[in-house]
Amino acid sequence: MLQNRFRQISSQTLALAMLALLATPALAAKEVLSGEICSARVHQLTSEVNWFKSLNKAEDEAARSGKLIVWVHMLGKIDGST
Repeated sequence: MLQNRFRQISSQTLALAMLALLATPALAAKEVLSGEICSARVHQLTSEVNWFKSLNKAEDEAARSGKLIVWVHMLGKIDGST
């Protein structure tokens, strides 16, 4: 039941985000970040966020703590070593 609700919210959120992007004028990038800065940010992201490898465990913790789940689905490794 929670998974179906999550999918519904995710679909609605994605649709709203796409509409917002279409309505927003393109912004030019201010600068390109160096590899050192990107590496430091990836390290911070991967070491300071509590990542769950199991959706069931994430759902249990979200229900217990009253927090939302952020789902990241990607190919390769998040640390950039793909």
